[in-house]
Amino acid sequence: MAIARKAVRDIVILYPQGRFYGGEETDAVEAAIMTEAKAGNTRLILNMQSTMFIASAFMGLLVKARHDYTRRGGEIKLCCLVDTVERALHIPVLLSKFDYHKTEEETIAAFLEPAAE
Repeated sequence: MAIARKAVRDIVILYPQGRFYGGEETDAVEAAIMTEAKAGNTRLILNMQSTMFIASAFMGLLVKARHDYTRRGGEIKLCCLVDTVERALHIPVLLSKFDYHKTEEETIAAFLEPAAE
């Protein structure tokens, strides 16, 4: 499964599509994230507009990726969460660990705005 990718300045946006039950589809997203991390990326957006379902394995992937990015001084942001995914992330209080926005444009802007003092 190919994961669509776009770059805006030094921000990389990945577009996971479909349902993620913890099999090959989840492994493909993990591989895409780790490829970006190994390339030195520190600003990653996951645009979840075409992600209809995530299981606990995908949530574990998000935690692992967030830890890696944070350890390297980076950040992962989420955007365009569909209702089912947003509800799934609220259950384990995982969503509170991520900066997320309704649109991709808002998420890019959040990376580009100076941090509040």
